[in-house]
Amino acid sequence: MNKSFVPVFLVLGCIALGLRAEAPNPPLPTQSQIDELVAAGNFPQALQAIARVLPTLNSLPAPSAKRYALYMAQGEALLQTRHAREAEDAFIKARDQASRPEDAALPASTALLVHRASVGLTYTPRATPDKLPPLPAAAVPAATGTRPATQPASLPPPPPAGEPLSIVPPAQRKAALLGLFYDELMADATKIKAAQSGTALAPITDVAPHLGDLRLLELAATGADVYSLPMEKELTIHAQQLMQQALTAMSKQVDEATRAANEVIATTTPASVTGTGANQRVIPAQTTYHKHGLTATDANNLQSIIATCGKFGPAVKALTAALHVDAQRFDSLATQADAVRQKATTTLNADYTQTYLNPPR
Repeated sequence: MNKSFVPVFLVLGCIALGLRAEAPNPPLPTQSQIDELVAAGNFPQALQAIARVLPTLNSLPAPSAKRYALYMAQGEALLQTRHAREAEDAFIKARDQASRPEDAALPASTALLVHRASVGLTYTPRATPDKLPPLPAAAVPAATGTRPATQPASLPPPPPAGEPLSIVPPAQRKAALLGLFYDELMADATKIKAAQSGTALAPITDVAPHLGDLRLLELAATGADVYSLPMEKELTIHAQQLMQQALTAMSKQVDEATRAANEVIATTTPASVTGTGANQRVIPAQTTYHKHGLTATDANNLQSIIATCGKFGPAVKALTAALHVDAQRFDSLATQADAVRQKATTTLNADYTQTYLNPPR
């Protein structure tokens, strides 16, 4: 071998290795490319692509539409490869990246469906039409054409009860989501009825969080909220009425306790004679006045009213969040609650021990 050839070969080899080492990484796949991989059934390649892209999005603030799309694709690829637990986790992450309830509906509901699915990734609906609560009055159109074109006039019927549905094929998954919605609605029927007819807030606050989940399920299964949104509105109105009734009753109690505590009581001391002989002196009769003061029952009631009004703000906040309504709808009630609380505090802390020579006003 020519001795001069060896160094040249080594140099060329080193150059080639250097070029290979400095070769740039392949470009990151786009979301459309990842979606195409999922649509084509190339799930392992899609998962590899998603794993490359996700770390590059760490700096994006939440919620992030890009992370949402990646987690949705990841959840679908994992579900198709029957990695149920990992798919559920991916859909939950997608839900957390959604900026609107409409966007959160599908991943949240799919995660719940995967969680409820039996071995083999099947879901068996249980609900039958006779066990479902009726549509709220607000959900029934008053006349033809009153409902927007995007909203169906009624809910689709539930899928046949007792027939297992595979949640892996998208078409059957849609039917399984509808079955899950009706099953959850059937499970909450008693609570919903109690909230509709109850005379206290507790049944409403008990069922309100469930209505949020029902709305997501209904949106995912039907694309609309024919049942859940009118139900939320109906319970909102009912909650406002109950709160107004409670505030009116508490205000009346405070007024009555205030009136009774400030009732003026006259005490007359009869005339008397003091001393003897030249030092004898007649002390004329004298009338003094004092307020009745609070009874123990009224004082306890006032303390309870103050505590109830103090809880009004947090209760409204939790209720409006669960019912997806603007807290401003309860502003006037919050103002009333604060006024009742202040009035009760003034009555409770007033001094009723003073004695007056003239009737106090």
